[in-house]
Amino acid sequence: MTVLVTGGSGFLGKRLQRYRPEWKYISSKECDLTKPEQVRALFLDFLPDAIVHLAARVGGIKDNSENQADFYHINTLINTNILREAHLAGIDRVLSSVSTCAFPDILQKYPFEEENLYDGPPAITNFSY
Repeated sequence: MTVLVTGGSGFLGKRLQRYRPEWKYISSKECDLTKPEQVRALFLDFLPDAIVHLAARVGGIKDNSENQADFYHINTLINTNILREAHLAGIDRVLSSVSTCAFPDILQKYPFEEENLYDGPPAITNFSY
């Protein structure tokens, strides 16, 4: 089985490589995931059976706060292109990861769990991310 990992040079991607070095890892240097034609070419090149989607436009608190529209737009394009092109290529398995930045800013208990995702809005500095 050929597994393609987007965001291969990111925090999660680098750590995943320790456990699954045989998978194919790509970063934004190899492919601009905001462009459907590049995603399509990537899938044709690797012919993956499954995708682990970890790629996103990320930044620090200041960058997140000052560029909210850009973060929202770019990450929406990335996610849409991955899912759309996977569908068109007949790739049935796509695993997408959510960042802890998506969780509410204030929670009743820590550590939080998946069920807590909709317990409130994220921190304003991470809202668009």
